[in-house]
Amino acid sequence: MSSIAFVVVGGFGGARQEQLKPLESFVIEGDIDPRLESAYLSRGFTFLKYYYKEKDEALENYLDALPELTRTNQNQQQLIIQKIPSGSDRIIVRGPGGETSITNATEINIFQTLCSTIAVVPFECALNITS
Repeated sequence: MSSIAFVVVGGFGGARQEQLKPLESFVIEGDIDPRLESAYLSRGFTFLKYYYKEKDEALENYLDALPELTRTNQNQQQLIIQKIPSGSDRIIVRGPGGETSITNATEINIFQTLCSTIAVVPFECALNITS
């Protein structure tokens, strides 16, 4: 977990500073502070934001496994999953490779989008392995 244990300091009004608490997990329920998200993005992390009307257990199990499946060659995690209640179902992937919206959230669509978005592409992307 050391890969997510860094401290972010943001300035407000010049002299006043607020310390942001690092994320405690690679799978998060709800939104996070946009400054914290920016700090992680600037360090090469990718966010997969799962917006849902009703939770899909099979999809959630797949998403929960993705931070482990997309580790770098040095065994560092690079993917943060956010689960956010919403009025519609969609997934947004945001990382070093840009931002992509997925409306047809199948395992293969999610995996292929991650392969083109994350900083360090895992070997499984070359083989097109989804699980």
